[in-house]
Amino acid sequence: RSYTHYNFIVMNLDGMIIAATETERVGGFHEASYRMMQEGRDIIFVTPEDVKKYFGVKPGIDVPIVYKNKMMGAIGITGIPHEVRPAIVIAKMAFETMLEYDDYQHNIIKKSSERELFRDYLLYSETKHTDELRALAQRLKYNINLFRVPILFELSNRIYSDDKLFLLELHNLCHENDMIFTTHEGDILIYKYVQINQDEIILRINHELENFIDTVSNVFDKREIFYKYYRGSLQNNFDNYSSGFKHCRWMQRNNYAGEDFFN
Repeated sequence: RSYTHYNFIVMNLDGMIIAATETERVGGFHEASYRMMQEGRDIIFVTPEDVKKYFGVKPGIDVPIVYKNKMMGAIGITGIPHEVRPAIVIAKMAFETMLEYDDYQHNIIKKSSERELFRDYLLYSETKHTDELRALAQRLKYNINLFRVPILFELSNRIYSDDKLFLLELHNLCHENDMIFTTHEGDILIYKYVQINQDEIILRINHELENFIDTVSNVFDKREIFYKYYRGSLQNNFDNYSSGFKHCRWMQRNNYAGEDFFN
C-alpha cells in the first residue's frame, strides 16, 4: 500500500478474499470475481450501479491471475472502472511475474538441495543408496553410464568454494557430463568425464586431464588463487565414486599434489 493510493484485493479460486489493502475485507466472499473465474472471463467491470448485483463487492475491476496457463485466483482494484483499468493491468502483470519468480526460486532451492543430497549419497554415505542415487541423477540430468576421473582442488582461499560466480565460471569450462561439487571440507571436486577407447587409453586420458587442469588453472591464476590438485581413480559406477574421492583425500593428507593416485 505504501507504493500506491489504490486499494487492491486478491481472491482464491473460491472467490474468498485472501489479501487486501483494506484488511477488514480479508475473509469475505467476492461474488463478481467468483463469477468471472467460473465463466472463464478475462475481466469483469463493477460499476457503482453494479454493486447491488453482487455480494461483497465495491466498484472496480477484477481480472484472473494466470500462471502456466492455469488460473490461480483473481486480483481486483477498487475505483471507477475506466479510471483504474491501467493500474489493474500493471498489477496483474506484476503479480504473475512475482509468481513466476517465486516458482523459479523454489526450483533453484529444490535443485540445490537435491544436488547436495546427491553429493552426500555419492561421496560421504557409508550406506549404499543405489536407487536414490539413480533417481536423483535422472532429475539432475547426470548420465550414470560414463567414465569419470575425480580431481580434487584445494584452494588457498576457500571462500571461493561457495562463490556462485566463481563456481559458474568453473562450470562453464566443464563438459556437460562433468560433475562439480563443493565438498564438506571446502574443496572443489570435479568428476571429469573421459571418453574410453581401447587405443592408448591411459596416455590419451592423461593428456585430456592435463589440458583440462591447465584450463582451470587459468581461472585460478586470474584471481590469484593458489591451489593444489589431486587425481583419484577412474570410476564408472556411482556406488564406487566415493572410493575415487577417498583416493583424492588420501593424496591430500599425504601431500601428493599434482599426481595420479596410481602413479
